[in-house]
Amino acid sequence: MEHFFSIPLTPGGVILATLCVLAGAPLFARGRAAWNLRWRLARLATEPLVPESHGVVRARGRVLLDGPLFAPLSGLPCAGFELYVRGSGSAVGGVVRDLRQFRLEGEATTALVSPMNADWHLPETARRIVAVDERLPERLSTLLDTRAEIRWLRERGVALELVERALCAGAEVSVLAVAQTQVSESFQVEEELAATGTDGAFSAPRLVPGPEAEGPQLKLVTNGELERAQVFADPADARYEGPAAWQVLLLFLGPALSFAGLLYLAQLAEPFLKRRV
Repeated sequence: MEHFFSIPLTPGGVILATLCVLAGAPLFARGRAAWNLRWRLARLATEPLVPESHGVVRARGRVLLDGPLFAPLSGLPCAGFELYVRGSGSAVGGVVRDLRQFRLEGEATTALVSPMNADWHLPETARRIVAVDERLPERLSTLLDTRAEIRWLRERGVALELVERALCAGAEVSVLAVAQTQVSESFQVEEELAATGTDGAFSAPRLVPGPEAEGPQLKLVTNGELERAQVFADPADARYEGPAAWQVLLLFLGPALSFAGLLYLAQLAEPFLKRRV
């Protein structure tokens, strides 16, 4: 062993080597999942949303609002917006977001898109510079005060640069997510039934169906394979490669760590092997 190692055995080294061995498998699994997803996304075409959509898809369609919402600068009806704010001539600033669920209208069907676990790539819809002494509408002023950094700038009399990005109603977008068919749910209740013999009444479970869906109901969600959905509106056909390349490197780093840890720990068995020889 001394021909290969010059690192002495220490309690700390043994603990570190053990951790490397244990970390190798999950790192390998994460790297493999990242590689598989990048490989799959590279071959995934953008197609119109259809009732038969299932699994990981990149569906194209129009934005239908699921509730009223208006962008703070342009006043356009939208499904969500991001308001980027920074001080004029300053790097201090923040982002105010309000992203809500919407429906993606495709061919003969719609799908519900949730903002949870999703990244929205939005186009710029308005830009404005707010002077120090300018009076703001109440709604805009309330939005800006939700971020501590922006309040700090306003309290110190700094002019603000505002950039609005919004997902407007009717916009053509594509959504990368997992398509699932929504089915009615059932829940169990206890119902007292009359006995047919002489043992008296007894309770038995009964399944009660939930409200029936009006035709095929789709949801675009996430799962273990695709942890974050992507909404592309700037532009709708934007290229997306998937997980970062460094995550793919874990495919090789995991086994390397485990192998290095095992080689170090193998030195513990060297004295016992010499005795047997």
